[in-house]
Amino acid sequence: MSIIKQGDPKSYCIYYDRIMCNVDKLYSTPTQEYTSPFPLADNVPYELMDWANTNIKPIESRPNRPMSIIAERPSRLGKTIWAWSLGPHNYLCGHLDLNNKVYSNDA
Repeated sequence: MSIIKQGDPKSYCIYYDRIMCNVDKLYSTPTQEYTSPFPLADNVPYELMDWANTNIKPIESRPNRPMSIIAERPSRLGKTIWAWSLGPHNYLCGHLDLNNKVYSNDA
């Protein structure tokens, strides 16, 4: 950044937001894959485990059909941690954010 600032200060001032956006895209650190601190069967009701075993299949068995789960309950019940324990997913909380740090086509 200092090279651009010293070599072309006018462009640095005028295009600062574009330069920073490109720097963020090119040199961002890769996001780490989440690993759940809890085993999947930790304090999960039998009915919910039975439903998950029946309905949640690996991607190889459903190549053309993505799976969606909507969990609506009061807060602080462990819905997010349970969803994380199922594997990679996209978390939508009231709006769709297609930012590559939040949304993944591989989930």
